[in-house]
Amino acid sequence: GVIFYSLRVPAVKEGETAAIVRLQAEARLPLPLDQMELAWRSQHVGDGQMMVTVAAAKREQLHRFVDEARVFRPKQILLDSEGIVKVWRSLFSGDDEPAVVISARQRSTRVCLSGDGRLVNAVSLDTGTEDFSGPRRVEAGDRFVQDMRSVLELFGYTDPGAVRVIVLSDGGRVLKQMVSSLRSSGLNA
Repeated sequence: GVIFYSLRVPAVKEGETAAIVRLQAEARLPLPLDQMELAWRSQHVGDGQMMVTVAAAKREQLHRFVDEARVFRPKQILLDSEGIVKVWRSLFSGDDEPAVVISARQRSTRVCLSGDGRLVNAVSLDTGTEDFSGPRRVEAGDRFVQDMRSVLELFGYTDPGAVRVIVLSDGGRVLKQMVSSLRSSGLNA
């Protein structure tokens, strides 16, 4: 339920940046600003410019989710992809070097680009562990590799071996097959 926008804005004081981000985001949002919640993160890129990633979601949906989660008394609520990067860093000894972190589910796979210990970009693929355990697992492997090459290109990596690809795993056979497919195609998995 979250949409992301990348904006290039002038490097100004924080209060001014917030106003610029809200103004630019408002022009792109599918709903009026009073119905949306915004969060943003900036990164200085030089020449007086900053890249800003804006996350926007329907206010009503967020409030409903927080109300439902309140029973668990969470310390913090993160976006799914940010949680994947955080888990990789804290439970799997992830570092600050660029890496693509993959979390495979039954019917989908989340692919997260991590840099400097933070989520940089994320993509969701329709291929999941279920595809690798059926009779068409070879085709699923080929499709998965093709999708991963496209994702790496989207993330700015034209050389598929130039970035580490980490598959979060419980050590199961299906996840090993996924890693094997990636390795056999030249990815650094």
